[in-house]
Amino acid sequence: MNLIKPLSILTFLISSSFAQTTMCYKQNHSDFSTIESTKLDGGLCAGKKSLNDMKKDGWITSDIKIDGNNYIYILKKDVPTVDNIDMQALENQIIKRLEQKDIESNKMAIMEKRAKMSISGKNFYIKKCQFCHGKNGEEKPGQSRAIDQLSLFDFMTTIRDYNTSSYNRGTAFQMIPYAGIMDKNDINNVYIYLQSINQKDEKKTKSN
Repeated sequence: MNLIKPLSILTFLISSSFAQTTMCYKQNHSDFSTIESTKLDGGLCAGKKSLNDMKKDGWITSDIKIDGNNYIYILKKDVPTVDNIDMQALENQIIKRLEQKDIESNKMAIMEKRAKMSISGKNFYIKKCQFCHGKNGEEKPGQSRAIDQLSLFDFMTTIRDYNTSSYNRGTAFQMIPYAGIMDKNDINNVYIYLQSINQKDEKKTKSN
C-alpha cells in the first residue's frame, strides 16, 4: 500500500486547517523499538524531526495509526488563548511594566533637573564664589568652614546667618554682600554643582 500521496494531501489539509495540529508518518519501518527516535516524514516533521524531537518542542501525540510497518502520528500543540490566560496575572504584568516605565521617566526628569541646576550653580559659583572658596569649595577663607564639607541644611543656615549678621566667623564682612544676593534656588544650585564635581573627583582618585 502506497501511503505517500494520500498522506501528503491529508497532511497538508490538517496542517493548514489547524495551526497547531500536524501529522507525521513513517513507511516500511520494521523496528518498533526505534520508531520514536527515527526521523518522521510529512507535516512539521518533514524528514527532520523524530517523535521524541517533537515532544521536546511541546507537541503531544493525539492519535497513532499502525498498519504493519507503517506508522501515522497525529500531533497537537496547545496554544494559550484568551480563555485560558490568567487575566489577573496579565493585568499585573502590564501594571508592573507601566510602573517601571514611570519610575524610569521620573529618574530621567530628576537627572535633567539636577543637570540644569548644576549648570546654573556652576555659573554662579565661578563668578561669585570660586576666588575665595577654591575650585571645588575646598578652601577655608579666614576661619570659615570649607563649603564642600557642608550639608545642604548647613549651607542654607550659614547663608541665612550671614544675612542676619549672626554668623561672623572668618571674613564675614566679605561674604555678607554675596550672601545677600543668594536666594534659595542659588543655594540649591551651587550645592548641587559642588556635589557633582566633588563626586567626579572622588571617582577619579579611586580609579587612580
